[in-house]
Amino acid sequence: MGCGKIVCVQEGSGPCFFCGNLVCTKEEKEILNRGSRKSAELYSQLMGLKSEKNGNSKELSLSAIGAEFQKATQFRNTLLAADADTERRTKVNDLESDYSNIENSPYLTSEERRAIVQRRLELQEIKERRKRNIVINLNVTDVTVSEGTLNAGLDRTYDPVIESILEKSEERRRAADAALNSAVDARWIPKGFVPKYDENCGSRFESNANEFADVETLCVMSEELARLEIERRGYAISIPQPCASLAACGFVKYVRWLEDIHLKGPVFVCSTVSTVSSPDVKNFVANYCCGGSVGDQIDYSPASILGRVYIEDCISFTEYEREEAVAKGLAARVVLSTVTYPLTCVKTLNQLGHEPFPLTTGKTLIVAGRNAYFLPNVFSYANQLARARGVSVLFTGIDSAVCSLIVQGITSFKTKKYIDTYYPEIGGKPENVDIEEKDLTDHQSFKRHLRLAIRESVVRVVTVTVARPLTVVMIRQIAQLIGNETKYGGVFSSVRLIGLEEGPAGLFSGLVPQICGEIIVVFGTSALLFAAERAIVMAGMYEKKGEKSVKEVEDLRKFSNFAIPFVVNSFGYPYQVVSTVMAVVGSGLAVSFLPYAPSFVDWHSAWDYLTPHGLKRGSRLFLREQAGAVSVGPDQQLYASTKHFVTA
Repeated sequence: MGCGKIVCVQEGSGPCFFCGNLVCTKEEKEILNRGSRKSAELYSQLMGLKSEKNGNSKELSLSAIGAEFQKATQFRNTLLAADADTERRTKVNDLESDYSNIENSPYLTSEERRAIVQRRLELQEIKERRKRNIVINLNVTDVTVSEGTLNAGLDRTYDPVIESILEKSEERRRAADAALNSAVDARWIPKGFVPKYDENCGSRFESNANEFADVETLCVMSEELARLEIERRGYAISIPQPCASLAACGFVKYVRWLEDIHLKGPVFVCSTVSTVSSPDVKNFVANYCCGGSVGDQIDYSPASILGRVYIEDCISFTEYEREEAVAKGLAARVVLSTVTYPLTCVKTLNQLGHEPFPLTTGKTLIVAGRNAYFLPNVFSYANQLARARGVSVLFTGIDSAVCSLIVQGITSFKTKKYIDTYYPEIGGKPENVDIEEKDLTDHQSFKRHLRLAIRESVVRVVTVTVARPLTVVMIRQIAQLIGNETKYGGVFSSVRLIGLEEGPAGLFSGLVPQICGEIIVVFGTSALLFAAERAIVMAGMYEKKGEKSVKEVEDLRKFSNFAIPFVVNSFGYPYQVVSTVMAVVGSGLAVSFLPYAPSFVDWHSAWDYLTPHGLKRGSRLFLREQAGAVSVGPDQQLYASTKHFVTA
């Protein structure tokens, strides 16, 4: 407007209250410019003049809304006057110091006020009485006598009796504030006010509030912006040689720092002014570069910008040692798994029911017990399989097994770290975590074991779910040995093939029974460990003194931690067998069709089919008794009859 007033769309068309000019929309202005009868009627209606339509007359003018305008003006003047009164506007009436004063505190009862006054009189009397005491100091060295002062021993600013009374009044004050805050509705809506929105105007605005509803999305965006800002500013860190050059070239992944540098992203690496000798470089490479060859072309110049590195995170030395221990433990597990993989291959074939070698007879207890037919032990099975088809067949699927083991180890560590950082209360509050078992009650110990079991089950479920596609590939690579097939080759090509043929259902086939088995093992182990720990406490073994008693307790606990999982695993093993059988369902391999196995709709039908004799397949290394049917082979030897036939 020419007068300077800004008119909102919600105010509607009409004369300006300041200059009197007509304010209207673009469409209304086009109608007014036509000069027709309709233009005159619209002008009269907008300006508040008299107009007649259908025999009815309606009078609108500035005087009709003058009363409301006057009220609005008075209300505005009241707000401006209140805002101008700085002393009244900034005055605070509920200072906590008012409540600490017993004369002004409304939360102190009359009895409490009298008790505080009486206590102050007592303290004053004690102080006066102690002032009258005379202290004589005798200095034997100088042979002097002097009068000393006696410390009253009373703190005028603190008294436990008065503080306890004031604390009670403070609790009443906090309770009253909480009740008042819960009863106050902060959404203030003027009485009789109904906002008017223009649909055509409102449709032009789009809200993107839902795009940022996820807190993690906001955190990721914030971290990414921080990295971009670090890159834009060009931060640099100074590292002594030879660590600076080796880090810039990528030979050093971790650098020890004295404090958190609060930087994540690309930074420049600079070397300090100190020089370095060749023996120092060799020692550093031998200790921190895992003995790798770094070459002789690296520049170890001092006081130089050597390159750029990307800082992923800044962790404490304890976390670094933990990650190093996890990495070394995972490497050891990979090596051990590779060495013992032939046993894993044989066990998988046993779980699938592949028993192509003849039976032997013997006693169930080696030299005693009843006579029975026995399948070859795992070592004999592996020996006969290697002689029949070559040693390399025992390492079928080892690539998938190693990848699955690595994925499980990394996922388990990252999941534990994530829930410890962001969800510490999963399973219950972290209470009594560092307290020894002997100092806990039965209830406290039960809560701690239950919390650990719940958190461990979460980690197990996430781990087996992430690694399940690789486990399925390994099982199918081994299973195709039964029908002499070559459908599944490498790891990634097999994952792609399963995804194209079966979709996600094929990649995660057999996941549910595996999860059930893991949960049974976790909670069963936790329950038995809780019982064993409390039995040791109730037996009074912790109360015995001496190194021998302490060693006995430690040995007993180590035995429990080793034996209990071994026993509980036998209860979860049937689910592992069902999971292995379900992993080949829908694969198109010969082992997934008759006569090797019927078509299973779900894992419950596989469980029912295996219940008579198949749920313990491959559970033993030795004395593998054949409890099912036996058939005579072409060579007149006895074989296990594990094939399934359906007659019409």
